[in-house]
Amino acid sequence: MTDRRDQFLLEMYRQVSSHLNRHILVTWQSIGVVAGALAVFVLGDKLDMKADARLDFVIALVILLCAWSCAHIYDASNWFDRNLHIITNIERQFLRSADSRDIHFYFTLHRGERDEGGEERSSPSMITHFEIQLLMAVVLWLLLLLYHFYLRVYPGLHLSFDHLDPIRGIPYAMTLLCVWYCIHIARDRKKDYRDLHEKSPGAAVHGAKEQ
Repeated sequence: MTDRRDQFLLEMYRQVSSHLNRHILVTWQSIGVVAGALAVFVLGDKLDMKADARLDFVIALVILLCAWSCAHIYDASNWFDRNLHIITNIERQFLRSADSRDIHFYFTLHRGERDEGGEERSSPSMITHFEIQLLMAVVLWLLLLLYHFYLRVYPGLHLSFDHLDPIRGIPYAMTLLCVWYCIHIARDRKKDYRDLHEKSPGAAVHGAKEQ
């Protein structure tokens, strides 16, 4: 018979565990990014690149979608690591050092406490699922910029400064703004995890490697 504290921890364990899949599934928006990128290439074949500036705005919009996807991936990755950290702390309330051999050893160390070289890490590395999603968004982002440069910028490089069209710089201005925001999100999420790890390291696992 478990007491009220054990019941609370077990229910918390179930809820936090269920949230792991929720934050993995949030990367569904990558489908929207791919659709937006395909629309750009289809639209580019139908426009007069010398006179029609709609492609500049459309590419800027899809770049915004790529940045939106990257920001969500960083945030979802942080929530995943945070929930896994809490799960490990709860497991330490019930599992014994011998369980690292009999059940699993993951609860003896939090993710990111040791890398493959055995050195301390400030935060855990992103799991492969999120890395794949992030890589796809970044590659699409770069392809869009190259596509825009080839169609809208490169043909006018030999022209004089009088022919400069500021509208064609919108995708690049959007890129600078979005890169700044994504870096801000990534740093803020890493700080959030470091605070959790420092303030709630969890109970020590006796007989196992100390934190």
